Amino acid sequence: ARLLLERRGRRCSVAARASVTPRNVDLRATLAKFVDIGFDSVQFSPVLSAPTQRGEMTGRDLADMLAEMIACGGLFEERLRQGELLPFANLIGTLGRIHRRVRDEYPCGAGGSYVGASASGALYACHRFIDDEEARLGDLA
Repeated sequence: ARLLLERRGRRCSVAARASVTPRNVDLRATLAKFVDIGFDSVQFSPVLSAPTQRGEMTGRDLADMLAEMIACGGLFEERLRQGELLPFANLIGTLGRIHRRVRDEYPCGAGGSYVGASASGALYACHRFIDDEEARLGDLA
């Protein structure tokens, strides 16, 4: 991951898109960690459906996630007042769509505008396919 995120000589941005489950709803901490690691953009997406139902968000979990998203928005505002743009993609994208007065045409960009990479360097069309060998596209090597 360090080589991928090393800024020197990098010609592209590297984004993190995290699938949120009931076990990883502390979005403020995750956002801070991913920014510290060096990601140019951080986005959160709830797991609403899974083949085994493991990790699916319930109504209560979604309410907790919403509270965390609002808290991340507060952190975004705080940093903006200090002259820093926190790369919280959920909020930045929403503000851009509001400004342009457009709605999101495609709820998913899998394989079209991004790929997911596992910690081991395997590549997938979407972060939700990580470690699903049937969905593996290749690897960084």
